[in-house]
Amino acid sequence: MLTMKTMKLFNLLNMLRLSSFLMTFVSFCALPQTSDSVVSDKALQRLWQWADNHRIYSEVFPRDKKHLLEERSLVLINKNITRLPPEIGQLKNVERLLLSNTQLTTLPEEINQLTKIKELYLTHSKISKLPHQMGELKVLQELHLGGNQLSTLPVTIKHLSALQSLSLNRNKFTQIPAEVLQLPNLQSLSLSDNPLKTLPVEIVTLEKLRTLDLENTQLTQLPLPIEKLQHLQKLNLRNNQLTTLPKGIWELRNLTTSGQ
Repeated sequence: MLTMKTMKLFNLLNMLRLSSFLMTFVSFCALPQTSDSVVSDKALQRLWQWADNHRIYSEVFPRDKKHLLEERSLVLINKNITRLPPEIGQLKNVERLLLSNTQLTTLPEEINQLTKIKELYLTHSKISKLPHQMGELKVLQELHLGGNQLSTLPVTIKHLSALQSLSLNRNKFTQIPAEVLQLPNLQSLSLSDNPLKTLPVEIVTLEKLRTLDLENTQLTQLPLPIEKLQHLQKLNLRNNQLTTLPKGIWELRNLTTSGQ
């Protein structure tokens, strides 16, 4: 028969075991979930079904869960693509997404879930509108939108503080979107083949600008204080209607090329 002292010791051991178990359980729950555990199999099945429907081969869009979730670069040049599924936002490790020669007209709002994306190419498609969630891509450095049907950009684009390169060539812009003029770290801006006609004085607020492509934009004049773009190195003015250039342009000491 157990003594009172032995029973107390036995109860104490049980309490210690329970405490240890609870601590282990809490620690396990606190561990960050991996991509594999976050993304449901149903979401992956929908992604793979989308890829199958659009004849996207497994070589460029893996049909294996582990490889797809680890993918950092997706290159989809495919005229069959008419839409992107919302589940594309589940590919959290993608840093570079290239979509070209597609039938896309817009992007899903879930594009903002690609929080690691640094380079986004949406070229030679039919995009006429972008979701305002684009402004939430905080680490995006390059945005290429050439060859689409855009005439405006979402206001939230101005929040892309890491953006260094923006290509808007071959669209339908009649003026430079005000949001573009608020990008603090922009170094390269292409607006060639848009019917701009004029350039706003506010262009000089892009203090870090190094490359400015304005070829074939129907420009008749340049803003007078353009000399404030002290870091400008390349200025493409070919195929415009300029008859004179502001005197200040010759003060741009870093300017290496200037076509007319």
